[in-house]
Order: sequence, then structure tokens, then C-alpha cells
Amino acid sequence: MSYATEYISLLNITLPQIEVVQIGGGGVELLPNADRHIIDADLEVTKYVLKNSLLHVDCESGLVHLATQLGTKCLVLFGPTDEKYFGYKENLNLVSDFCRPCYWAWDNGTTCLRGEKNPPCMTFNPQLVCEVTCNYINRLKNNA
Repeated sequence: MSYATEYISLLNITLPQIEVVQIGGGGVELLPNADRHIIDADLEVTKYVLKNSLLHVDCESGLVHLATQLGTKCLVLFGPTDEKYFGYKENLNLVSDFCRPCYWAWDNGTTCLRGEKNPPCMTFNPQLVCEVTCNYINRLKNNA
């Protein structure tokens, strides 16, 4: 089971009323337990989904930058990229404690500098990510 799949399973148990929408570019692996998949959508559709989301959960990416500019809070998983450079203080930033940041150390930002197939700096504990998500959503509900 992938870390994302485990995270969504935990989220579905803890906050079953929350709809999980996977959004991304073409060629991404569909997460089987997401409620909806909006893949390779028009930019206007992508903006609409991000703008109307309670929280966008992602690694540091273009969608995080877009969501933040649209006023949507993000939970950002920082592996090889540096949160001090790419992060936003208004977001929830989780930082790997394993061999990072290394993004600037080589020409190809899509492979692990250590040669790992699954970069250890991108291995986040699904329970921790779920806990941070649930704490944020519960704070929203309590402040409403």
C-alpha cells in the first residue's frame, strides 16, 4: 500500500464526511481510495477545485503555489526541496528529517541523489500526515 493510499484510508476513517479529491497532471497514478479523480484537467477547472478546497495536501509543487495564491491552505510535504526557500508561512509545512535538502545538488530533480528508487526524504508517516490534516480540519469546524 502506498503512503498516499494509507493516508487517505486513515483520513476516510477519521473524517468520513470529508471528500478526498485527487488532482494532478496526466500520467499520475490514480489513488484507489480517493472519492474523485480530477486528472489532467483544464487550468480553470484546477483553479476552481483548489480555490474551493478545505486543504490541499501535496509535496512542494506548482499546485501548492497556485493553491496558496488562491487563498487555500496547503499541507506541504518537503523532501528534497528547502521549505525556507519554497515554503509559505501560512501553510502547514512538514519537513523530512532524512538527508535533505538536496534539490540544488544535481541537475535532475526527479531522481534521488543517493540512487534510491523511493527517496527516503519523501517517505512521510501517513499517521502523522493524517493527524496534522485532522487537527487543521477540526480547528476549522470549531471556529465556524
